[in-house]
Amino acid sequence: YFSRCNTRWINYKAELLQRIRKILICILIICSVYIVNVVNPILVYAEVSGQWYDLGGGWRFRVDGPHNDNANAKWHVHVENTRTGVKGSEGVDGTASHKDHMNKIPKKVKEKIKKHPEYKRGKEKQKKLKKAVGQIKKKS
Repeated sequence: YFSRCNTRWINYKAELLQRIRKILICILIICSVYIVNVVNPILVYAEVSGQWYDLGGGWRFRVDGPHNDNANAKWHVHVENTRTGVKGSEGVDGTASHKDHMNKIPKKVKEKIKKHPEYKRGKEKQKKLKKAVGQIKKKS
């Protein structure tokens, strides 16, 4: 009697473990699909603070990634003069960033920034981010 019960219990445990394994594999697949299709495009482009680049005359700038994960998050540039304390920021697409349009920044400094390779990389990353957000919206 005990050997039959023990055999049934072992068989039951083996079946239970197989079912749990299948469920875990399904959960893993679903999570992987979600991460690859939803989370990854956001994380790839969502860097936070960039490196400062010297422009001369006390001016420097950095290109930052989006600071939040909403659909309107954008790559943007921060500019400052370390001598005078003048600061500004603007999206790489020309829109306001941190409620600013770089209005206090001289035109020559803006032009220098827009010619810089790091600014151009930020523009490219913004294009890719916009495309990824569009793909996510289509899937939602």
